[in-house]
Amino acid sequence: MSAAITVAALWSTQAGAVPTASFELSTFKAFDKGTPKGTLVSSDGEVVAGYGSRPVTNKDAVLMYWSRAKAADGTLYLGAGQPAKIYALKGGKLRGVAAISDAVLVSALAIGPGGNLLAGTLPAGRVLSVDPKSGKWSELGRLPSKHVWDLTYDAKARRIYAAGGAPGKLYAMPAGGGKPTVHYDAGEKHLLFVTRDGRGALLTGGSDKAVLYRVKGKGKAEAVHDFDATELRRAAVAPDGTIYAAVNKFRRRSSGLPRYDRPVKGKGGTAIQLERKGKRAKFLASELRPGAKIGQGAVFRITTAGRVTQLHSLTKGYFTDIAVDASGKVWAAEGAKGKIFLMQGDKLLTAFDVKQRQVLALDVSGKTKHFATGDAGAVYRITEGGPGRPSYLSDALDAKTVARWGNLRYRATAKLAISSRSGNTSKPDKTWSAWSNAGGQGKQLVRLKSKPARYLQIRATWQGKGGALRSLEAYYRPLNIPAKITKLSWERNAKKPEQRTIKFKWKVKNPDKDALVYRVYVREELGSTWRPLEDGKAITKAYYTWDTRTFADDTYRIKVEVSDERANGQTTTIKTHEITPPIVVDNRKPDVTGLKVRYPFATGLAKDTYSRVQRIEFSVDGSPWRLVDAQDGIYDSTAEAFKLSLPKPKRRGSHTLSIRVTDEAGNAGVRKLRFVK
Repeated sequence: MSAAITVAALWSTQAGAVPTASFELSTFKAFDKGTPKGTLVSSDGEVVAGYGSRPVTNKDAVLMYWSRAKAADGTLYLGAGQPAKIYALKGGKLRGVAAISDAVLVSALAIGPGGNLLAGTLPAGRVLSVDPKSGKWSELGRLPSKHVWDLTYDAKARRIYAAGGAPGKLYAMPAGGGKPTVHYDAGEKHLLFVTRDGRGALLTGGSDKAVLYRVKGKGKAEAVHDFDATELRRAAVAPDGTIYAAVNKFRRRSSGLPRYDRPVKGKGGTAIQLERKGKRAKFLASELRPGAKIGQGAVFRITTAGRVTQLHSLTKGYFTDIAVDASGKVWAAEGAKGKIFLMQGDKLLTAFDVKQRQVLALDVSGKTKHFATGDAGAVYRITEGGPGRPSYLSDALDAKTVARWGNLRYRATAKLAISSRSGNTSKPDKTWSAWSNAGGQGKQLVRLKSKPARYLQIRATWQGKGGALRSLEAYYRPLNIPAKITKLSWERNAKKPEQRTIKFKWKVKNPDKDALVYRVYVREELGSTWRPLEDGKAITKAYYTWDTRTFADDTYRIKVEVSDERANGQTTTIKTHEITPPIVVDNRKPDVTGLKVRYPFATGLAKDTYSRVQRIEFSVDGSPWRLVDAQDGIYDSTAEAFKLSLPKPKRRGSHTLSIRVTDEAGNAGVRKLRFVK
């Protein structure tokens, strides 16, 4: 039977097995493993009603939406990959604007002169001008770098700035197009973004150094901050000048971006604090997938005074985009579990957890907010509340074995309806049971009605406006799993054979880590009754020493029984056992009869009262023992005749012949005879 399991952070802890266990969700870490639907998971350790989302229909099958730009009229433009296409979203409708030939991804978008779009493509580092009405496009120039990761337009200077990769340089070019020139060489492998800082300068950064630069003019820049990471993915500037930076740290040759020259580990700087011109490159569709499996990410706040504070970190994941809305809230998207985090001051909220693995683009400017994903591509509109009642879904809670579900106790200031479902796969699928409404048992106490299974999922649905879910604890009774002996061994006391003891040791597989006891039994090989040793007293150690001196010479078997009775009731206790092969108990020494010497030979008969003679040896005048063959060539009985040739003595006179016989039980007897030669 399993131990009492408290899942305060959605993992099980064993604290001495008891029949009843529970799952408890009462912290941000625990709640954040679940899925908010029209709710927010707060760093205060509660779930509150919040934002909802509605998918926007696109008739095209898109692998990912990567880049975004918003026009003055509120139209949101999205750059996609596979196909490489630009889409426009306005009034809840998504339409295709332009398909870009000879490209696999629209990697950058910005609003350019005259309301036209500026677009960067992958591969080949092209910068395009796109008419958003007709969809016609033309090439403005090509970067000396391989990739265009971001674009911005300075209307006053009538210049386009492009963040390039491999090498990581910031380029400038005329609004009407022309040859790009290097505006600032950061010495990075990639510059991943360029944005205005609100003071007339540009902010940029990238990989592999993960340094945030403020570029004040051609060739002029200062380092705002150096992060101990491999990637500074993006920065956003709040109206008061505060900078928010999304920073990632990947293992070598891994990243959260489509194919590009891989970063190396950054050195020095502020660390993430964890809770842990050439030939055109060829690209495959699969290479567009930002596929880093192992990464760490963090969001930092940098004030105008230069104070740096980490707001949130991911031990397994990475950030893909960051934005600040008109109210000063910070939105951060991540690329491993499809989540969006919301930060207001020092408070953290999980706002969304979508089925797509990667949220790649955020637009939270203006009244209408959206986000877009990859793996696969989807666009969502953010709403004030969901399409239905706000709800929260727990993760699939693992009881480790089939379990029966009991009561659920919750604490909330909101009026909630509780339901549950269960199944035997780690992710809910069509084999799971349907949602079952829990039955009322009392104030904030309900009875779960899902059928027995290994996994359980809980849903809390708000029945009115406002209020918070502070904690919930679901009780269950796991199915008892028997402990089994996997290895049973024994050995006689060779150091002190006169004690006539045999030590038994065993190894046990105990899946649910119950407290175990053992009992040892003995039975004659031809008997039918198992007799308890030590009067059937339970022992707690996985070994036992058997004193055989009070047992007659015979062949026995030993049975070791394992029981989980200390962790279970009478009806649920399970006992299993393991039995040894036959063990010979023979406490009497073998002897030699009829020993005679007729030089150069000696003969005799080695005998034992019960067990097989195993070895005969001889020694003359204390010489080293030498083995003697049985006369019939095989040691296979309790009596073995032997004949041996005596060595030629070194001197004439009286000599001593010693014969040592060892039986199967390890007993040894010695017989001596004097002879003259």
